[in-house]
Amino acid sequence: MKVISFLGFLAVFIGFIALTTILMNRQKQSARSARSSTINGLFLAIFPVVCIFAMIWTVTGFFDLKLLLLFLIAVCCGYILSMLLGAIFAGPLAKATPRIMAESIEQSLRSPVWPLLFLAVSTIATLAYPIYIGYLMFWRQLSGDALTLSVIKATFLLLAVAGVVGTIPMLMRLLASPNLDEDSRARVFVNQIGSLIPNALLAAVALYSFGDPTQSANGLGIEILGYRMALSLPLIGVVFAFFLLTAVLPYVVGVNRGAAAREALAKRQQSVYDRLLEILTFPNAQKYAEGLSELGEETKNELGEFIREHAAISRMIELKGKSEAEITELDRDFLGTYSHAADVDARFQHIRLMDKLQDEIATALHDITTAPSEGEMVNKANRYTAVYLDRRRRAADASEESRRTGKPRLFLLTSVLFTALGSAVLGQTAKWLWENILQLIG
Repeated sequence: MKVISFLGFLAVFIGFIALTTILMNRQKQSARSARSSTINGLFLAIFPVVCIFAMIWTVTGFFDLKLLLLFLIAVCCGYILSMLLGAIFAGPLAKATPRIMAESIEQSLRSPVWPLLFLAVSTIATLAYPIYIGYLMFWRQLSGDALTLSVIKATFLLLAVAGVVGTIPMLMRLLASPNLDEDSRARVFVNQIGSLIPNALLAAVALYSFGDPTQSANGLGIEILGYRMALSLPLIGVVFAFFLLTAVLPYVVGVNRGAAAREALAKRQQSVYDRLLEILTFPNAQKYAEGLSELGEETKNELGEFIREHAAISRMIELKGKSEAEITELDRDFLGTYSHAADVDARFQHIRLMDKLQDEIATALHDITTAPSEGEMVNKANRYTAVYLDRRRRAADASEESRRTGKPRLFLLTSVLFTALGSAVLGQTAKWLWENILQLIG
């Protein structure tokens, strides 16, 4: 009988891994084509919870519909909350999704070891789960309540560790990236808030399964309308610190790094305009010719160096220079993702502007140096000067705007307050859940 139960457990476990992989690949395809599937995303959030309860049931026979519904409600509330906060504070999902996907690809190109390391640890933790269940059933020969409690503990603990190690480091790197636009960064941030509800509830139940922290000296009891609520200060502290370290801190770092990166691009543009204006305001034919030729060459070299600094941009330009026969399916996915993401990436905007500026410098050089007289040459230079003075002012405004958008958004405060209150509610809910589990088993 144990063998049949374990085979049923393995079937559910393998189905869970396979279907989750399919759903995640479908989600990635939606991201690459700038389409977002709300139903697919919600199902991807709900499906693991159902599988967790199914795996526990196949091994132990333990199942309670109320507990399952509570976990599903927590997942749905988190998903709906992230969608609402994203609609209020972040930009359009259709633009943010491919940009986030593109940044993930770029980080993999820039540091390929880290994603592989996180994947390896997550895979080991995931595979350790069925091995440990087999150890409990066949080596330790547990049965009845002892097996049920051990399986529930292992399920909450090992799968939570696998999920955290597999996703949190990547999300932290995305939040801290200097290349993300602020709407896409806000989207990652609010997704973190949404995932906090089910993850914190899972972690809280796991914590209670190893002992009730409200019974310690750090427990806090509050009586409201005759109902006593036992809160766990250690649990609140753990959930609160987890959110601060994995979401708030990387977000604040990323906002400031992003502002500094955009300001640096604006200053690069300002320096080119300054040089251009310096050349144009000096009424000398030889100065015009030498200065504009030299500036055009410098701008070209600087742009080439800038492209080489960014692996994904360099790769995209390289692929665009190839024929269709030379491009693989993976390369097409890469180009498709970046083609949708480029419009909200400040670096691509900088490249387009500098490309255009190179052409304009060449046009100005030809236009000014072929003027029929010295006076006409100066008049043309003055007309170009007026145009680039206006461009110079706009670049300065962009630099100033970068400083303003570099300040963390006000919803950070709302998020922190939500986390503090939510962790207390989740602690109480987890206590109630574990008490019900013990009653149902006993």
